[in-house]
Amino acid sequence: MDWDDMDISEDAKMMLDELLQRKRKWDKLQSDLMWVHIFSFFSFALFAYFFYQHLIRFAGGQVWVMLGRMGDNPAVLLLLLVFLGSLALARSVANKCDEAKTKYEDLRKEAIDKFKSDWQKNIKSEARDAISRRMQAEHDINLIYKS
Repeated sequence: MDWDDMDISEDAKMMLDELLQRKRKWDKLQSDLMWVHIFSFFSFALFAYFFYQHLIRFAGGQVWVMLGRMGDNPAVLLLLLVFLGSLALARSVANKCDEAKTKYEDLRKEAIDKFKSDWQKNIKSEARDAISRRMQAEHDINLIYKS
């Protein structure tokens, strides 16, 4: 985002840009998670339908017959694997979403703390900007934000 119309330090601009980037990443992961959950639901519904049509109706309530026929029907096994894979994918995306939320919330809290200090450009902020740029360029040390 363009912060040039505001008289704030470079560190503050970079922190705000990073905050926006983390928010977008978290929002995207939430959207991805919703779609993975929808896919999981439909894969389960399809598996349940095939399971009923090809196993339960012909087994007469006998579990061993159902299990024996399950091994004979590759479509049911494939749908079961797709469903289990979608659950694993949902868990993975949920973990990434939680991690992104934590990173976003940490930086947001840090930005709130920074609001308590002076964000306007002045001699002190220009010196802080120069120090943070040099540390980043020469040593790859980020002094702009904590998280």
